[in-house]
Amino acid sequence: MDMHIRKAADADIGEIIEIAKRTILTCYPSFLGDKAVNYYIDSGTVEAFTMENLGHYSVMELNGTIVGFTVVKGNLIDLMMVDSPHHRRGLGTTLLTYAEDLIFRDHQVGQVESFKDNVQANNFYKKHGWVLIKKFMEPTYGIPMIRLEKRR
Repeated sequence: MDMHIRKAADADIGEIIEIAKRTILTCYPSFLGDKAVNYYIDSGTVEAFTMENLGHYSVMELNGTIVGFTVVKGNLIDLMMVDSPHHRRGLGTTLLTYAEDLIFRDHQVGQVESFKDNVQANNFYKKHGWVLIKKFMEPTYGIPMIRLEKRR
């Protein structure tokens, strides 16, 4: 198995968007509902976010194919996804360790935000030492969110 993580390039945009949409369509309806997920996918937000933040993306490749990515901005993991066919293989842990290493180079405390009802993701972060510090409403869509924190 040839796996590595690297900074994203312009040529990765299409694959990143496909993985994001596939992951959202597969994993998010259980806690956001079909209507909200379909609205989000159709809104162009995935494409806009990817284009605006490409410089903060790192992609994980497995045998030459992108299977996940993370977006790290300062001390914040703004987004982290592993393509759903590759869940439960330890790739998320590897990607999280990479993101933490980026954060802890320059910061004592890392943060990640997650949907409050995304139990699978929240349990994943907690299992890796992240601690709930705040509950809040996402301002654009009014979705309940949480912020977790981890100290170096």
